[in-house]
Amino acid sequence: MWLPLVAFIVWLSAANAAAQCPIQVRQASLDTTGRSVTIRYYNADPHVAYDVQFVLLSENATMRSVVGNFSARNVLRPKQERTAVFPNPSGITFNSTNMELEVVRVSFRDYLRWTAPHDNICKVEFMERN
Repeated sequence: MWLPLVAFIVWLSAANAAAQCPIQVRQASLDTTGRSVTIRYYNADPHVAYDVQFVLLSENATMRSVVGNFSARNVLRPKQERTAVFPNPSGITFNSTNMELEVVRVSFRDYLRWTAPHDNICKVEFMERN
């Protein structure tokens, strides 16, 4: 009797975790020449995504500021990973600040939309590729 209830609660927890972050950023980096930004991401949601919007943030001791915006517009089926390469027109460079790439919005093929909550957990440290 208790086993189905426990299984249902576990299923709800897993579904809620995926709903919190439907697209997982696996890696975000700047190439060694500084000409392009590479983002590797994975669709953890059961819906087909077609537009994923990312924002690159720079953080120092006093504030956070937006360094770049990127939009990957292509079909990404559930349980698939994709790598997107974007030009670096704003001249992003590494200095003494920490930088993170966050998923801020996802549009799905069935007209659903996901927007990051205020305490966005869908992020990864941005790094320079060696």
